[in-house]
Amino acid sequence: MIIIAVNSTIPLSEDQLLAGLSIVGEDKAKRISSFIMQKDKERGILGDLLIRYLIGNEFNVSPKDIVIGTDLYGKPYWNDSEKYDFNISHSGDWVVGVLASSCVGIDVEQIGPLDLSVAKHVFSGAELQIILQKDEEEAKDYFYELWTLKESYIKAIGKGFYYSTKDFTINIQERNNQIIDEKQTDLYSFKSYQIDPNYKLNVCIKGGRDLFPNSISIITSENLITNLFGGSKNEL
Repeated sequence: MIIIAVNSTIPLSEDQLLAGLSIVGEDKAKRISSFIMQKDKERGILGDLLIRYLIGNEFNVSPKDIVIGTDLYGKPYWNDSEKYDFNISHSGDWVVGVLASSCVGIDVEQIGPLDLSVAKHVFSGAELQIILQKDEEEAKDYFYELWTLKESYIKAIGKGFYYSTKDFTINIQERNNQIIDEKQTDLYSFKSYQIDPNYKLNVCIKGGRDLFPNSISIITSENLITNLFGGSKNEL
């Protein structure tokens, strides 16, 4: 498994944006170009470029030759490999991506205010009760940790919005984040990574915890652009 986190604090130049749009595919380029907010355009480009970098660097494939499709549930996949899975996520100043030889999901969220109305819609009854028993700061930290765990799991199983986050429970207080999901019999494991004190990042994979790397690569958007369009594949 390879995990990379890209910091996008410094905005991309117009030339960098155009270079990115040139290889993401015509349909996606049109969709990204239609975004009103510049930050949304940058994250859309960086997410696609990050996956192309992960695949290209691992399999020695030119980024522009990588064809990415989507399945019936909307999950992206690489057309040339059924053995490898990938996933991306972005929030605030971070874009993160993972490539693995098993079903995998990743989620990053910027820590903001605690919104219990959201919690009631996305967490199971058991999860909500634990949040309500905590003081405000502990509840907020628990909320975003749990949110990224659940999102990474949903993305790993590949069902997206077709799978309700209220239908399963993740017990953070149990070792290795125990999943209580009657719809699944396969083993799924989690690991948290620290990239920024104001963000939560969790990865979920089908299989055991031995599949996770001890650490992840943290780079800038400039590093990513340079590696794709003019740098060495070993610069990361």
